[in-house]
Amino acid sequence: MTGIDTRPVSFDTLDGELLLLDPEVERLFAEVDTILCEARARMAAPPRVPVPVPGPWPRASRPCFGHPARLRGRPPGTGRATQRGPPPPR
Repeated sequence: MTGIDTRPVSFDTLDGELLLLDPEVERLFAEVDTILCEARARMAAPPRVPVPVPGPWPRASRPCFGHPARLRGRPPGTGRATQRGPPPPR
């Protein structure tokens, strides 16, 4: 099993001043935090608009899945489906 402590220097030997934040950096972090808070406040979504849900179909236009659909337009020609050509021009 290999050890995970491969650093030659531990954190307690680092200079304490390196870990302190510079006053300018603290002001920069505060300014960035203010900007991000303002941006988040502007991005607040308005209340959601309810989506209209269509009502039930009228009884007359309700599709009947048990019956075949009516043919509309010209009647199909006679003959096998593989022998039919395109419809004649109008």
